[in-house]
Amino acid sequence: MWYGEFTRPIIDKKNLHLACEQLERQRQANDEYADSNFRLAEAYFFAGDFKNANAALERALVKNADYFMAQILQVKIALEQGGFDEARQYIKPIRQQYDGYADVVFLNAVILFFSGDYLSSLLELRYALDINKEYLNAALVQMIVYRITGRLAELFEVRNKILEQQGDDIPDRLFYNGLTCYEQGHYASAILAFEGALSLGWKKNMCLYNSACAYALLERYEQTADILGKIAVEDEAVRERVREDDDLAGFRESSFARGIG
Repeated sequence: MWYGEFTRPIIDKKNLHLACEQLERQRQANDEYADSNFRLAEAYFFAGDFKNANAALERALVKNADYFMAQILQVKIALEQGGFDEARQYIKPIRQQYDGYADVVFLNAVILFFSGDYLSSLLELRYALDINKEYLNAALVQMIVYRITGRLAELFEVRNKILEQQGDDIPDRLFYNGLTCYEQGHYASAILAFEGALSLGWKKNMCLYNSACAYALLERYEQTADILGKIAVEDEAVRERVREDDDLAGFRESSFARGIG
């Protein structure tokens, strides 16, 4: 991962783990309640401990199978781990039941984005923005899709609106958020943050390189190769990083790494 001007690490994992330990004690004292298990699952999720997050979620959903926030968190965990097919299966009944919820529609749009179905993703993003016209994350992903698909007029329209509403520092904030998500193990969210920063005009090679690393950590080596192939040719610093970055260790051992670095 390429941190640039930012100092590593960004998050204090010790405090996140302490929060998990405290909530674990509370859960043990109140194990019969779905809420206590959900709060613990949420804490484990933010700490990047998906195994324990899923275990706590399972207990919450056994106690309350209709627990909406637990169902949503289940989708997010699958998504952040690169289980896009699994996330699609989880979101399907939720999307049908909660059609007017912008967060549900947006989450489905993100899954469609990572599945490569950009047209369907755009339709969902527009619907989410119809429900909530100020939905920043939906506008950001919409902008990313416009850039990837070459719809430049629409890209610039959305970009200018975001910069006007959020301020000129939003690309820096997005890149920083991407690094934070990376440290949490939330690699799908990290990709969206880096791609959003890039779409808003932040440092191209740094954003793309970090997106490639996040894809590699999801073992999506084809996407990693596609991104690195576009920037490694023109940037020796990128080629050197490809050869040395621990985040790309698995990618370097794959067949997709041939000719890159």
